[in-house]
Amino acid sequence: MGLAVCDVVFTLRHLEVGATEANPLMNWVLHSLGLIPFVVSKLVLTIIGVFGLVSLYDSVRFARISFWAILNMYIVLMFYHIVLAFTCW
Repeated sequence: MGLAVCDVVFTLRHLEVGATEANPLMNWVLHSLGLIPFVVSKLVLTIIGVFGLVSLYDSVRFARISFWAILNMYIVLMFYHIVLAFTCW
């Protein structure tokens, strides 16, 4: 969850300096429903996904593989956010 919160914070900061949300669904939520629904949606969707994968982790091999793949993608995303922060802020 910590990475999801960091993603939200970085995303909001990037949006302040002129970036756009890359995820088309979340971009629609942001522009159609507003900032608070955007933040809540990003976090709730992540929580649902994490709990789903964790609940299946011991019994479904796909859940284990997905969990680690998504965790690695979040880590790469954090590096991307940091690079953007140093180049755009």
